Amino acid sequence: MKILGRREQSKAKVKKTIVSSATKFFSNYGISKSSIADIMTDANLGLGTFYNYFESKEALISDLLNTFIDETKDMVKQSKKTQEETFENAMTLMSNHLGDNEFIMPLLFNYKKSARPNRTKNNFWKSQLQKFIGTFSSIIVRGQTTGEFRKDIPIEVINEMIYSIFHSSSISPMNFKDNMKIKTKILIRGFKK
Repeated sequence: MKILGRREQSKAKVKKTIVSSATKFFSNYGISKSSIADIMTDANLGLGTFYNYFESKEALISDLLNTFIDETKDMVKQSKKTQEETFENAMTLMSNHLGDNEFIMPLLFNYKKSARPNRTKNNFWKSQLQKFIGTFSSIIVRGQTTGEFRKDIPIEVINEMIYSIFHSSSISPMNFKDNMKIKTKILIRGFKK
């Protein structure tokens, strides 16, 4: 693990403060009603400081989602468990992150359903979704290679099922994390040997 110098530690602390304030505002008021000025006032930082770290609110959300994805990928790389256990743990970790940051889900899972279609933003969120789903695909492919998972189900179908589980759980009246836990177990039963 790299040891950060004082300057890098200070920058990391400021970035974390911005993300923390933004997360609070996004969760309480939604993304569109959370202004960068309000976020920075809450963070007790100047407005211009935001742009030293992020280009926009979407860039901040992307950074947050990438942090979740990277953390999940790191967990997967370090896992010494079966692919089934690794898949279930990865789904649980991501479910916990998204359940705690629900404002991300409409952006991630409804990128096609914008009231005012914006091809650039839709492509951006589509690429984020592909990165998100790819985190789980790698586990499935390894499980198919090792013989732990069935090979007769194409990875594309499993990817669609993963997407559907996250999406349906995000709009269900049932608790998101509980819903994800149940659906993940059902999905695993379907593709394991």
